[in-house]
Amino acid sequence: MTNSLSLEKQIKVQQEYMWTSLAWAAFILILGVGLTIFLYYKADNDTAAKIPELLKVGPLFISGAVTAFPGKIFMECRARVATYRNLEDSFKYLDQKAQKDLIYQVMTEAFKQTVIIK
Repeated sequence: MTNSLSLEKQIKVQQEYMWTSLAWAAFILILGVGLTIFLYYKADNDTAAKIPELLKVGPLFISGAVTAFPGKIFMECRARVATYRNLEDSFKYLDQKAQKDLIYQVMTEAFKQTVIIK
């Protein structure tokens, strides 16, 4: 397997991760809006009077989707995809040893950003 193929796999993995996190946040947001509408307009008034905390469930999902959305991780994945694509383009002009050295440098830098050693 060449380095170009492994970068293509990494690009696919990062893109799948971005879409999965976006889809999950959208699902939670839609669930929250749906619950809010249902509980405020369709719920029995007696139930709402007995359990007022029940009306907070829908907005809780909405705020959970907004606050828990991994925006920082999403942006980091986009940056990684751009980096991998640039590396893939530059591999056309490098020999095998230079490709390995470049990947090693990128992996080392990514490791430094991921793990903080004190």
